[in-house]
Amino acid sequence: MSVILTYNNRPLEFGHYNFIEYAYEYDWVPMTWKYGRIPTYGDNVWKRSDTGDIYYSQRTGTGKSYGSPYIPSGGTTGDWANKSWSGMGMGVDFDGRHVWNSVNGKTYYSYSNVTPTYEPGNYVLVTPSGSNAYWSSKSWGTLTLVGESMWNDGIMDYNDDNYYHKLDDDKWYVAYWLRYGGGAYPNGIHVWKDSLGHIYYSNGEYQCLIESGDPTGQGYKGTWYVKTWYGLTSFYGEDVWRDVKTGMTFYSNGTTQYMLDESTSTWTPWTWKGLTDFYGRYVWTDGNRMFYSNGDSNQYVLNW
Repeated sequence: MSVILTYNNRPLEFGHYNFIEYAYEYDWVPMTWKYGRIPTYGDNVWKRSDTGDIYYSQRTGTGKSYGSPYIPSGGTTGDWANKSWSGMGMGVDFDGRHVWNSVNGKTYYSYSNVTPTYEPGNYVLVTPSGSNAYWSSKSWGTLTLVGESMWNDGIMDYNDDNYYHKLDDDKWYVAYWLRYGGGAYPNGIHVWKDSLGHIYYSNGEYQCLIESGDPTGQGYKGTWYVKTWYGLTSFYGEDVWRDVKTGMTFYSNGTTQYMLDESTSTWTPWTWKGLTDFYGRYVWTDGNRMFYSNGDSNQYVLNW
């Protein structure tokens, strides 16, 4: 990030003004990964709930998994360590976008529509004392779960078929939502949170805000209200992302780039440098910096 001191949109000359505005420029710069260990698609980067460790996993037929990214502060060259997983039926060949973290503190993998090159279904990451973590088969009956569609409100887990995960008995039950102004049951792909913790569902013309309901597991889980936005009114939650450094919320969908003023629910056009045509769904973070990965030759880091 470069900082330019300006007054009335003119560069500040020393001693000429007693009022200073700060104009920030956020630059996306090319990122290089050593030894060909490239996180090809940002939506396959995932975080383990028990340790907070970051991994990259991509289903390729033979498996592609990395862990422990090493990225020097302020640097544009990084590295990953090769990572091997074991598990019942799944082996090492899976997509990280279907890994999800439950509010019960466990990490799961769910994808029930894969071709039969390995067993489809659900897995839980198990960490025996003194041993490497591995994936173990997890049974939730005949319920179909897809990891990238899972979401939570901090109290319960939900899937896109209108079920919620009751933590005390580890079973799934129908969630009875109240909905105002139309819309659909929330698919987690389109669910996102702002920096204040508000939960939204954004799927094109359907824009909703959730008000949490009864957390006791009696069936009624909350209400979805129509949400009115200004500046940008039709967009998709999977392309909303938040900068870990500033906490600012952005929407990135091709050349459509906006920044959210949460206090007024207003989206304002935003101009980036270095990378101007990209998608929020491929933006990811290691907890310290923001990266963009959409193809082996399309790797960037946000330079503050």
